[in-house]
Formats: sequence, structure tokens, C-alpha cells
Amino acid sequence: MPVCAAVLIVDPAPELRSRALETLKKKPELLLGDLVGDKLPIAVSTADDVSGDDAFWKELLSTPGVLHADILFAALDSAAGE
Repeated sequence: MPVCAAVLIVDPAPELRSRALETLKKKPELLLGDLVGDKLPIAVSTADDVSGDDAFWKELLSTPGVLHADILFAALDSAAGE
């Protein structure tokens, strides 16, 4: 199970930022931290394979209002699901 810690850079425009946050809150794979300026810390736990993880990140980065992701930590943790 891929697990990851990252910081998302969100759009400074209030409407786009709000839209991005509402979309992100609906994703069960995400645990959202507190927004600080335009930076949003997240923890991610995706499907049991790398292809599911890749699809998740492509979708996440195409979310309107999400500009960039800085990955801080990533691991394939088979024990995380036990």
C-alpha cells in the first residue's frame, strides 16, 4: 500500500482555493492538515498497487485550484494495511 506525505500548493484566488479544498475533502485517500498560506499538508494512502497510486496523483494534480505537490515522504508499506 503506497503511503505518502506531501504539501500541496493551492491557488491564491479565494474561489479556486475554496473549490480545491471542497474537492480534496471528499477524497477518502487523503488526510488534510491545516492550510498555511497557500500550502496544504496532506497524508495519502492509496490502493494496493503503484498503478492506482499513479492514477490518484494524476487526478489530484488535475484538480482545479491545486497548482503543485511537493512530496516529502513516500513508501510502499505492505504492513500499513494489516
